[in-house]
Amino acid sequence: GTELDLIEGLWHAIDNGASIINLSLTFGADYLPSQALSAALAAARDAGIVMVAAAGNDSGTTVLWPAASPYVVAVGATTLHNSNVSHRGDVTDYSNRGLAIDIVAAGGDNDEDQDRNGHGDGVVAETYSPTDPTSFGLWSYAGTSQAAALVSGTAAQLLAAGASPFNVVAALQVGAQRVDKNCWSNGCGSGELDIEESLEAVEDSDLPTAVGPLYTSVLPWMDTRGSRLAPSFEIAVVDSDGNPVSRARVYAQAWKHGESPSAETCTTDTNGTCTMTPWGRVSTSTGNNGAFAVQVTTAVVDDVGHHPTSLMFATDGLA
Repeated sequence: GTELDLIEGLWHAIDNGASIINLSLTFGADYLPSQALSAALAAARDAGIVMVAAAGNDSGTTVLWPAASPYVVAVGATTLHNSNVSHRGDVTDYSNRGLAIDIVAAGGDNDEDQDRNGHGDGVVAETYSPTDPTSFGLWSYAGTSQAAALVSGTAAQLLAAGASPFNVVAALQVGAQRVDKNCWSNGCGSGELDIEESLEAVEDSDLPTAVGPLYTSVLPWMDTRGSRLAPSFEIAVVDSDGNPVSRARVYAQAWKHGESPSAETCTTDTNGTCTMTPWGRVSTSTGNNGAFAVQVTTAVVDDVGHHPTSLMFATDGLA
């Protein structure tokens, strides 16, 4: 499909009273949203619609659009659970990871057969034949699209249990089970979907008070040491009333010329600020070697991730 197809679909859902929009689709890694798509996503958010999207199946560290939107729950994929062992699913090799991931869920893997039943461990669901879109039946697929559908189905159960749209997102994340101890940094968000735990959080009213949307700012400075510089960034987090937000765990990506991006994190103090110094010192002796950038992706408060709108600082040398 096209971006216009998606925009028209979003407005159709808004105009017809949708409660949940499942977006099992992605654009390419170099895609930037148009103003029209951004407006449609914002309108859906303002209408109280829960939006869930697939992060992409490129084995990359970038969450693709529309999952990358701050208004959308971004979903990565895990392998199916193995009933013969005591661990939960692991994030699949194909699933995109990134700091914008909110939660992961079973997406399956048709190249695995953990239960040794002679079939790949895909997700079986009713859909159309891969060779004939007019022929429907049960098919086994694997991907972040399948994981997103499970999260959307859980969102429907949470709404039916009385949750508000904000509480749906909070319950999904508060109820999630950690895939590893550094899930947010490692691109698995709050952890793996746990339907029972999320439903219990709603039924027991055991959810954090709404604090979103959150806004962040980046104040950079340089510590000059001879021919070398030590870039640092002060991150400030405030709520919609401009009040500082303490104990927010801030996650950001930092880039230095010629190197892969690194995941950085810090926790805000009582003034709502924290400091990141990603690299010690950066050489500026040749050309662009002193170029760097930082992008704040997520602020986690009470186990719920909030995404500011694409906040980035970059030196002009990065270009």
